[in-house]
Amino acid sequence: MKTMSCKDLGGPCDLQFTGKDANEIIKAQDAHLKAMSAAGDASHEGAAKEMKGSLVVHSDGLGKGATFTLTLPVAVKEDVKLAAPLAS
Repeated sequence: MKTMSCKDLGGPCDLQFTGKDANEIIKAQDAHLKAMSAAGDASHEGAAKEMKGSLVVHSDGLGKGATFTLTLPVAVKEDVKLAAPLAS
């Protein structure tokens, strides 16, 4: 298991994400940014925008709930050095 923080991944806080691979950690970061942006946290919303992401909210009406979709582009480069190297 590897651990990286929100800051390690370009976000504004020190929350730690743990996963068996990069995919699990990125999914956890995505969910965290979505939740924090939906809660109105401007610093996380700003981080998502800086990463060229978008947050879309859809609801079919009052009392019918809402769906939040956070989209972040992902590019993996061979020369990127992570703060906490991930196992392959």
